[in-house]
Amino acid sequence: MKPTGVTALYSQKIDILQIIENSKNKKFAVNLIFWTFLLMIVEAIDIAGISYAAPVLMKLWDVTPKTFGTVFAAAPFGLMLGGFIFGYLGDRIGRKKTLLISTCWFGVLTFFTVFASSVTSLIVLRFLAALGLGGTVPLAIVLVNEYAPKRSRAKWVGFMFTGFPLGMSLGGFLAGWLIPNFGWKSIFIAGGLFPLILIIGLMIRLPESIKYLVLRNKEKKEITKILLRLDPKLHIGPNTQFIMENEEKNVEFSPKMLFTGVLLFITPILWIYSIFSSFSIYFLNNWLPQVFVSSGLTIKDASFATSIYHLAGMLVGSAVGWLFDKRGMLACLIFPIVGSILVAVLGLPLSKTVLMFVVFTAGFFVVGVQMVLTVSTPMFYPTAYRSNANGIAMGIAKIGSIAGPIIGGILLSMRLPLNQLFLFISLAIIISGLLLTALGLFYRRHYTDVKDSVIKDSETVGVTN
Repeated sequence: MKPTGVTALYSQKIDILQIIENSKNKKFAVNLIFWTFLLMIVEAIDIAGISYAAPVLMKLWDVTPKTFGTVFAAAPFGLMLGGFIFGYLGDRIGRKKTLLISTCWFGVLTFFTVFASSVTSLIVLRFLAALGLGGTVPLAIVLVNEYAPKRSRAKWVGFMFTGFPLGMSLGGFLAGWLIPNFGWKSIFIAGGLFPLILIIGLMIRLPESIKYLVLRNKEKKEITKILLRLDPKLHIGPNTQFIMENEEKNVEFSPKMLFTGVLLFITPILWIYSIFSSFSIYFLNNWLPQVFVSSGLTIKDASFATSIYHLAGMLVGSAVGWLFDKRGMLACLIFPIVGSILVAVLGLPLSKTVLMFVVFTAGFFVVGVQMVLTVSTPMFYPTAYRSNANGIAMGIAKIGSIAGPIIGGILLSMRLPLNQLFLFISLAIIISGLLLTALGLFYRRHYTDVKDSVIKDSETVGVTN
């Protein structure tokens, strides 16, 4: 029977989680993923810039790989601190607002990198720029995760994050053209301008997390606007209450929450996995161009080879998302298994053609190890402190990101044979695989039947006029 009367047309209660799970609005999904995808591209171009400028700067300033390793380490240290700061702000003032602040921050500071005149000034500027960079990735992941239906959550995040390796690859092609023609400063000018232009689109088109708005009892008008974008057929009246069944209370975050219940085991595993995965990723991201140059390739060919590595990483995002959603976390063990083998092969004498092929396939599987972590981490934590948890996890990962470039610089300065160098990285990937196995077992046992978080208590969060 159809409802009668004006008030009957209005839904008295609307379950936000149900709307998200049942939403068929592809336009909304495409818009969300598109803008965060672009953000990943511009962030990656910024991060990649220093790697491609390194051979030129090392020669220009007459510094050793060991010394320049501290420059590479400055950014991950800033990323770690930025992850903590902006993760906290994301849960306090909103995902979108914090994302805009962090994007503006790293755009401006990247542009200022052109004023670096020594290793010391470069370290300071890269650290400051990285503070903003540390907020964008975890916040974008959280925002996409909170709008994705459970059946497609890994797929959405994975596809969005493909922008990052694409940006790393584009950064190589861009550097290969800009640096020889316009000098090393040109890559940082481009890396600073892109996010400042993009921020205009983000302000207009990117929605705030509706889960955050409801939990924080924020403006009903904004919640209504977003709901109507998700489902234009909804009838929302002045007394409509927005709820989230099977969702946690809005509580003040405390670090001990990361170790409550099964999280006592999961959080440490996530953190250690993050460290080893980031170690191998940043070792390769920062030193591949220099390793290739040292092995006899020209700067142009080294940049091209590294771009191929990152281009393969772009393709893996959708593959990880599909495999995770369809077969579960344990099926993703294929990435560390194959990745560790291919990285070891990189240390063998290879022809240029074979090298390019191995670099491409290694990029696919090695970045896949990191991608599994990227799509899964937000799933383990409740909405109320998901931004904090994800920001802290990505901040902890920077321990590996800092160690990778520094240890890489030391090993290169020792003139370690290439086969031993790549075996070292292969070992880190193998350890990541063991940790992924443990994490996958916990996920299969504790999370496959949970709607949205590890906290199963049913709570209703109301928003009134």
